[in-house]
Amino acid sequence: MHLRTVQSDRPFRRVALVYALPVVAVSVLFYLPKFFETSVTSDGDGGGGATHKLDVRDLRKDGAYIFWYVNLANLLVTGLGPLLALSLLNARIYLVLKRRWKGPLWATTTTTNMNAGDGGGGGRRESEVSIAFNSAKMTRRKSGVRTNVQQAVVLFYIVAAFFVANVLRVCINAGEVAFAGRIQSRINARCKGSNC
Repeated sequence: MHLRTVQSDRPFRRVALVYALPVVAVSVLFYLPKFFETSVTSDGDGGGGATHKLDVRDLRKDGAYIFWYVNLANLLVTGLGPLLALSLLNARIYLVLKRRWKGPLWATTTTTNMNAGDGGGGGRRESEVSIAFNSAKMTRRKSGVRTNVQQAVVLFYIVAAFFVANVLRVCINAGEVAFAGRIQSRINARCKGSNC
């Protein structure tokens, strides 16, 4: 798919439609409930002396919503899911590169004469041409392998940076999922005496 995208007339438009648009659409749909967690109310006549208050709606106080959406869905969709996908895709890239590194660098050659019609005196042998071609091919392949190794290292650094940047958040979120019942019971015990 990437090759077709690069070869099209308008590659950036196609990349935006194929890759960016679905990501933006899924993230907007996933975070849509966040817009219904709170509401803004204003006191006053709408003049300069009005005060605005942010109220938490019942949806945000619901125990099932907190467990399933705030804790578990966020843990899976924004933490473990991307980490697992990045790890699997980079492992697959590494395996393909490893298989490519083990591939043969030399092609088979034959020793027949290229210019058989002129007595064979003036032409280069096919084996000489093939060796010269294979030498250039090997040089290109070595530089290609070097580039592939550099790209693989960059991809692993991306996974490591994602892991380091998100490990604390994922651990806190996993702890909230594991202890959600206790946390909710403590919140309810504190709120019985006051209006929470």
